[in-house]
Amino acid sequence: MGTDLLSIGKSAVAAQQLLLRTTSNNIANVATGNYVRQRSVTTDSDVCLGVGAVITQRLNDVYKQQEVWRDTAGAAYHEAVYQQIHTVDQYLSDSSIGLSESMTQMFTSLESAINNPISESERAEFMSDLQAFTDRFHTLYDDIENVVKDNEMKIDEAVTQANDLIKSIAQFNNSIATAGKVRDSFYYNLVDQRDAAVAQLAELLDIRTVPNKDNADVIGINLASGQTLVMVDSDLNKSVWGHLEAVPGYNDTSARELAVRFEGSTYLTKLGADFENVGGRIGGLLSCRREINSSLAGISQLAVSLAVNFNLQNSAGTDLIGNAGQDLFTLPNSAPVVNDDEWCETCYGSGHIRYVVDPSAIEKFSDCSLCFKADNTGAITACYQIMDDGSLSENPVNPADYGIIVDTRAAWYYAEPNATVTIKPAADVARKLTLRTTDPRDLALSGSGMGPSDNSNGILMSRLQNTPAVANGRAYTGSGDLVSFTERYATITSSLGSVASSENIAYMAADAKLEQSRASYDSASGVSLDEEAAHLVQYQQYYSAAAKIISAAQNTFQSLINVV
Repeated sequence: MGTDLLSIGKSAVAAQQLLLRTTSNNIANVATGNYVRQRSVTTDSDVCLGVGAVITQRLNDVYKQQEVWRDTAGAAYHEAVYQQIHTVDQYLSDSSIGLSESMTQMFTSLESAINNPISESERAEFMSDLQAFTDRFHTLYDDIENVVKDNEMKIDEAVTQANDLIKSIAQFNNSIATAGKVRDSFYYNLVDQRDAAVAQLAELLDIRTVPNKDNADVIGINLASGQTLVMVDSDLNKSVWGHLEAVPGYNDTSARELAVRFEGSTYLTKLGADFENVGGRIGGLLSCRREINSSLAGISQLAVSLAVNFNLQNSAGTDLIGNAGQDLFTLPNSAPVVNDDEWCETCYGSGHIRYVVDPSAIEKFSDCSLCFKADNTGAITACYQIMDDGSLSENPVNPADYGIIVDTRAAWYYAEPNATVTIKPAADVARKLTLRTTDPRDLALSGSGMGPSDNSNGILMSRLQNTPAVANGRAYTGSGDLVSFTERYATITSSLGSVASSENIAYMAADAKLEQSRASYDSASGVSLDEEAAHLVQYQQYYSAAAKIISAAQNTFQSLINVV
């Protein structure tokens, strides 16, 4: 009997030790991120008296955990979009950085010069403000370009981080798969570490997990679009992973898309321009580029259109000393082409397209990007407009309808076989815009052949402020699309401001949803100190009682010996 009591007591003490160890481990990790509460339970022995096996379980609510990961990706997506767009929106609306006040001041000083056309000081004031507007444009352009460069750097950093996490998840999977069938704290700590990596990856990408049929703790990782990032290879009995790359877009080669290549493969799968399906911070950083590039192209279109219209109007008049008016602005990449270096040769992709702005069709000049497609011989076969969502126009377009002239001579009009080439006329022409003269006498306020006191041409020039002269849409379809320079800039700023506002609202809503899902998950799978403290007291009492069983067995055994 003493031997039976001793065996029962030993099994009871060992079991309570395991229960105490699990509870203590929970308490120790109460502040450990991504730690999932564990619980040990005892079973009856089916071979003898006493306690049987002690089973440790990981109390993870998989549904709520996946909800947290989805909400994490959603909040990170909207936060990334908002932060980048908000920065540009501030630049556009800031009176010390944006173009609005500078443009108003320029036209105000022009009115003063018109009212006193023979005053060189009034003319000088206007030329100074014209230079200030040109400088302001370049400063604003550079500020937005810096946001774009910062965006590029953040994309590269985020993709590198994602690749490290994807590899880490696959390696944790392999460690979990080879850990054996013992589900102890060491095993579950591996699962916790793997899930911590998944949680970090969810900040970068909108992911879904797929449990392995042989072991649900081993998971595959897919994007919301279905693209696999981590795959469990049953034949090799291990997880393999893909490597992400930020590559030039398929349609818009000046933009970037995400692509994945699996280890050992040369095949690159592009994920397309649906960045919401990419999700997370990476999807947000890729998505906001459209809005930022659109604003950059818009202010560039405005500057080029204003410069060409001022040049045309000044050339129609007579300057202060009686000479025919000349251009006020220098715009190297504009027709007529005198020297071969006047073509704009900035293009994106595997090929070559060069072009110039057509001043005679300046009302058609837009902020659009155009995509040229080549056949399998490298010959350019068609041109398409790149739409707001990154797709191409349904039908081919004529570049002339966008206010540009393309050099279609074979030596300058080609691409790699089946490749695409993108051009961004507004942004790439405007960066070279400068003021040709600062001499106040070059301002042609007089009508052609009129004396210096005449201001008729200056009046026409001042009307440019409110005359519909610049296309307000992505493509010119008629005079109804034209607005004034002031209205065009207002459209650019209000459009981006609206996006910034809606993204801020979306981010706040997504962040609130994330807090709710985290709280729900923590209540189900997190550590409750009150609950664990109660278990600690309970298991200590059990342990003390089990120890008394051993003591009773010893006393009984000693009594038997004494009797003998």
